[in-house]
Amino acid sequence: MRWLYASHIPDQNLLFGYKAIAESRKKLITLWNVYSFFVTYANVDDFDPQSPLSLSPSATSLIAGSSAAFKSSSPTPTRPIATTTFTP
Repeated sequence: MRWLYASHIPDQNLLFGYKAIAESRKKLITLWNVYSFFVTYANVDDFDPQSPLSLSPSATSLIAGSSAAFKSSSPTPTRPIATTTFTP
């Protein structure tokens, strides 16, 4: 019930019923599953959020290569921009 009221947009009518409750429950269960997944695997790996992350050498080289390619690229339009104006 609280999730339903918390996600309510004040400018719109609050449609109360089984469908609205089911949608709110679905969103809440999804959020809970994401949190539970993270906590489970963080505990398995002894994750400490205060320690700096250490990446594998392959991940580090992938990030460096991707960053260099992104910085050296220049976006080009897919089609030329029209320079003439339309006059009916």
